Amino acid sequence: IIGYRVFIRLILNEGTTSRREREDTRKNVLVIGAGEATKVLLTTIKNSMKDTYKVVGLIDDNENKLNYAISGNKILGTRYDIPRICKENNVEVIFFTISNISPDDRRKILEICQETGCKVRILPGTKELIKDKPLIQSFRDVQIEDLLGRDPIKLDNKNIGKYNVVYDNKWYIFDSKRKPYNYDGTFLAYRANYDMKVQDFTKESITDFTYVNKVLKENNLSLNQELTVSNYIKTDIDNDNQEETFYFISNAFPMETAPKNIFIIVFMEKNDIIYPIYKSIEQNKGLNGCKPYISAIIDVDEDNKYEFVLSCSKYSVETPIDMLYKLKNKEFRIIVSNQ
Repeated sequence: IIGYRVFIRLILNEGTTSRREREDTRKNVLVIGAGEATKVLLTTIKNSMKDTYKVVGLIDDNENKLNYAISGNKILGTRYDIPRICKENNVEVIFFTISNISPDDRRKILEICQETGCKVRILPGTKELIKDKPLIQSFRDVQIEDLLGRDPIKLDNKNIGKYNVVYDNKWYIFDSKRKPYNYDGTFLAYRANYDMKVQDFTKESITDFTYVNKVLKENNLSLNQELTVSNYIKTDIDNDNQEETFYFISNAFPMETAPKNIFIIVFMEKNDIIYPIYKSIEQNKGLNGCKPYISAIIDVDEDNKYEFVLSCSKYSVETPIDMLYKLKNKEFRIIVSNQ
């Protein structure tokens, strides 16, 4: 407890100003948690920092504790009430004091906190707290690991250069200094520190089935069947001033027929050469398979050539299969996937 008190006094001490100035600039604070760290925090604010911070209330997910008070501060609601409480009380700072919490729960609560636009300070997990170091060094800003709910996956840099790519319901791309790139689409992060080239593209319906029929024949698939996906896009991914054509074909989730096999095939054609990308052929079980599409074309490693995210939507599954592909030595390779 002594450690907590020393630590909290240090983080709350913002210098000496006149009493009138402190009253005018007092920050409204919301505290998440109702344990020992919260009690010490509230006591410190009440005894020595009441002219700097004003605690508007506490958050605890135990609904039976609603309106229960700690050191005169009421528990106003659960995590789901955080946005409303922050807005109604003009909260500027949120103190997250729960250290013994699962990574998944911490991530979910912090995501809600981030929606408020408030500054968030977090007490790290129990394992970090037991390390032999002062608590002031442990109390920190929110890090990407907190939001992922686990440590980021670092990939072999031989594949994608100086960047790390992480998938956790969303895509995250990081440079060697662990600062993420922000792109409002398939790739998401929280702060941007460099630009990436992103290609626009247009999906078209296939009218010339020459290459499609060739691929179907090579895989012993019927040429005369219901296709639920038959699209293509044209783009120049290798910047040689010559467009490549990407084909997407599938008979998944047929409406009119009941094929023996369900297939999903994606390939690229250039100069009459076919480059396989993705293929799945399996027995028809009713609603198996997926519908393929490209969701992003982006230069991940700044080599002036483009990688792409191939997605595949499954029936009644909210999150699609996502695969980040790179063309290397005339062969498409998956860099990372959520499969």
